[in-house]
Amino acid sequence: MKKCFIKPFLFFTIFIITMPFISLKVQANEQNEEKEEIFYTNLNGVELTKKQYNNLLRGFDEDTIATMEIEMSDNFKNNDSLLRDDTIIYVKVERTYLNGMVIDSTETTVSEEEYLNSDLSKEVLANDVILSLMSSGNTGQPTHETTYKKIKISVVHSSLSDKAVTLTNEWKQLPAIRSYDVLAIIPYNNSGGTMVSTKSGYQKWDGNTINYSSSSGNFKTSNGGVGLSQKLESGASTSITNSLTVYFLNSGNPFTARGSYQHATSNITLSQSQNYTLSSSGMGGVISFNSSVASYFDDTQGVQITSYRPF
Repeated sequence: MKKCFIKPFLFFTIFIITMPFISLKVQANEQNEEKEEIFYTNLNGVELTKKQYNNLLRGFDEDTIATMEIEMSDNFKNNDSLLRDDTIIYVKVERTYLNGMVIDSTETTVSEEEYLNSDLSKEVLANDVILSLMSSGNTGQPTHETTYKKIKISVVHSSLSDKAVTLTNEWKQLPAIRSYDVLAIIPYNNSGGTMVSTKSGYQKWDGNTINYSSSSGNFKTSNGGVGLSQKLESGASTSITNSLTVYFLNSGNPFTARGSYQHATSNITLSQSQNYTLSSSGMGGVISFNSSVASYFDDTQGVQITSYRPF
């Protein structure tokens, strides 16, 4: 059988000829990869590939991703197996106003079915009446308001120590009083040591987004937790959602966090809304307002979540 050999100089010549084409192909692949790098840019300028964005969707909603800062996204975006747990409560609030002031208020935890089936039209009409009374100073008859809100707390694990906790409040009917409400999150009875790494927040109203960056003066850090004051948008007519996300370095497993959303039932300033410390003895088991401002808030019950992950 006749054997065939490629002479060394011929092989070298073939290599020299084909090398530019190989190089061009590699460059083309690199350029394609670069094009894929920027799939999404959020409100803080954080750039994500399509894969990274889809990774984040495993643990966070679109509005949270839109307002994340780079430190938080960097610790979660490359993990394709984020783990998330949720706790949700539905709260019915009935208030009576006289001359624009709350004279009676009750809150009840209700089922998801009641929340979803609650009437929208008559509560919105009642809100209009209340706002009219407040602006005119009319000393009319007591006016009643009924609202429903959905409060959710979520824990997202990227590793044993990297955790993000999100507290979100969604108004089913918009409240008449639109002042500075407070959201707050605090780790609860954890032995893993806690450090707040970064935080973000947003208020979404009628499709518009207000972004609260970590440098915003609306944030307050206290006792290992974070609070965020948000002035409810007065121009909202169909929807308001409030949210706070905090990235904790905590190796506790299980990990427990508690959240509280407190609605201001009187018109107050940002400074007044931040007159609190975070404590398990406070409203919702989280926010301990100074006695001079405590009566301005509705004392809504808190939400708690305990999450265990076998890493």
